[in-house]
Amino acid sequence: MKPMPEATRLPFAPIDAPAQTRPLPLDYRLLLDHSLLLGNLEPGLRQELIELGCLRTWKRGAFLFDEESPIRHFHLLLSGKAREYYCSGTGAEYLRRLARPGCYVGLHSAFCNREHYSHRCQALTAVTAFSWPTGPFDEYLGHHPDIGLAVSAILADYFECSCRRNCLCRKPTARSRVAGYLLSSLCRDCRHRCCRRPDDSAHSHRLDLWPLTHAAEDVNLTREAFSRALISLQKEGILHCDNGKITILELDALKAVSGVE
Repeated sequence: MKPMPEATRLPFAPIDAPAQTRPLPLDYRLLLDHSLLLGNLEPGLRQELIELGCLRTWKRGAFLFDEESPIRHFHLLLSGKAREYYCSGTGAEYLRRLARPGCYVGLHSAFCNREHYSHRCQALTAVTAFSWPTGPFDEYLGHHPDIGLAVSAILADYFECSCRRNCLCRKPTARSRVAGYLLSSLCRDCRHRCCRRPDDSAHSHRLDLWPLTHAAEDVNLTREAFSRALISLQKEGILHCDNGKITILELDALKAVSGVE
């Protein structure tokens, strides 16, 4: 079993300090401020929760948490990608979710009356996340109903994403599954970027799905079938793909493929 990495605090914070003593980098602070947990809280309470947590980093391949590790933290991804998955006793791996910036991981485990994580979360790239300790956070939760409402919104979003994935996997063709997956991923990416810059009318619809193997697994396709569907959509001028970097050129056409086929 791989141990969880130790928290990596910002270089300007004392090692034993409970929080950073200077502002977070602007991009990270904006993502935190507009996240589902903090976005609707009053500024003072929002700052208290930021001071409660810390910035952490993991190298590619490291585990944010491992199966049977004690539940001590949950995380908001700020950069990079991670995958949550189960591992069977025979060594088979079952994808639970791909996590991108703006996703919370491990939060639901903190409220399921378990002492240990029941699944794993592994960094697919270098990952930076903001982490909250579950014990102190639970104390805040008991005194501030607004935090409880925010947690409910996060868990509802997590459940809705699981339902969406199940619906996508039932679509009859690879093209319709891939089109629906792109639209689903696009909505999540746009939600975070557009809320950070709501007046940016030049927003482009781009996704980074590398590695395609995990994206394909997310909709129960082989990598080859997923790639063939992307090539087909590219030939029709609906998108452009370059090593997993997707640019949507015709959004309405992509919606038609997802809904009609």
